Amino acid sequence: MKEELLVHVWQYKLFDNYVFNTSDGENIEILSFGVRNLDSGPDFFNAKIKIGNQIWAGNVEIHINSSDWYKHKHQIDKAYSNVILHVVFNHDKEVEIGENILPVLELKNHISDNVIKNYSYLSKPSKSFLSCKNSYVFKSDFEYDNWLDRLYVKRLEKKTENVINQLNISVSHWEQVLFRSISRSFGLKLNGDAFANFSSSFDFKIVQQLSNNKLSMEALFFGQSGFFEGEENNEYFMRLKNEYIFIQQKYSLTGINNSQFKFFRTRPANFPTIRLAQLASLYSVHTNLFSKIIESNSVEFIKSLFDVEIDSFWKNHYNFSKESKETNKKLTNSFVELIILNAIIPVRFIYFKSINSYDKIEESLEFAQGLKKENNIVVNEFEKYGWTVKNAKESQALLQLKNDFCIKNNCMDCLIGKRVLQKKV
Repeated sequence: MKEELLVHVWQYKLFDNYVFNTSDGENIEILSFGVRNLDSGPDFFNAKIKIGNQIWAGNVEIHINSSDWYKHKHQIDKAYSNVILHVVFNHDKEVEIGENILPVLELKNHISDNVIKNYSYLSKPSKSFLSCKNSYVFKSDFEYDNWLDRLYVKRLEKKTENVINQLNISVSHWEQVLFRSISRSFGLKLNGDAFANFSSSFDFKIVQQLSNNKLSMEALFFGQSGFFEGEENNEYFMRLKNEYIFIQQKYSLTGINNSQFKFFRTRPANFPTIRLAQLASLYSVHTNLFSKIIESNSVEFIKSLFDVEIDSFWKNHYNFSKESKETNKKLTNSFVELIILNAIIPVRFIYFKSINSYDKIEESLEFAQGLKKENNIVVNEFEKYGWTVKNAKESQALLQLKNDFCIKNNCMDCLIGKRVLQKKV
């Protein structure tokens, strides 16, 4: 038996029967169970309880044994002076507050064996992050869908922390913030930091001034990323390098260390060189990308903005050195959806939140619902045990579920854990 379970039973009223009496036989009627306290002090504040003929208002403290009151030294802590009921699993000692005996409710005969058994199952260490994997049968309903919505919003708010930081740095230059957010996403997990450092190494006004000139945009992007530090024997490389030397001198630029970019264990389609060429093409066509994205009202329109052509050199190259078999290196739908999910939706969300446009905030959240679910180890694990994942909004919510609850074994605060405990499966 753990105190965590008793707190959960009290909070969610998981009693086998509601005929309550104190340890000395007085009738107890719970008018209000109180509000859970997550800080130090009694477990529940502002309860309202009728004991015998007297109504009491105050706090509730929960322990395994009533003697734990003294074990935890509550008798010398003034925070516990307004406790009106001591809820315990086992009553083994009277507790005094001042000159009065603290009323005790013993829960030993009020909790079913099933609840105890289910709690024991959930609290056991598991090799999988899903402790409930063999006991929960997926059921989609209003409560579940609403809970996923809240998890997704929480994950989205976490992503917006970097957006807010960039807004402060740029003094609310939204086009620049979007550019840096998209750049980081172009680098994916492996090269995200390198792309973020590249995009922060120059003022976005330079991008705007070089608009409609793909050669200059590519020269700026590759030069600031340090790809001209060596020598290559091809005309395209030399044209870009010479253009960058001119741009570098004009704007007094300093690039980043090229060693930040990683090629090892990266699919050729995700090589930093290919992603930089694609990013340069995007911004040589759309320097006012933020305005277009804010004005859009559909995912499909935003996707169309990423339908850009890279320089023909890259159609048969993955780097500046070696020629390869010719392939189409346009941005794929799955990659664009990742950019929308990880960069565009967070920026839209914060922008519309800043101007209190609640309809547009809701629209931004719905964008994720129009994107395909992510295909990763975590989502696959959930699906393996019966979860239905319909779109990116739900896959993002499950990633948040895993981080906040599953890997921390925080089942008592998880909707699924509560359903397993209550056998609502």
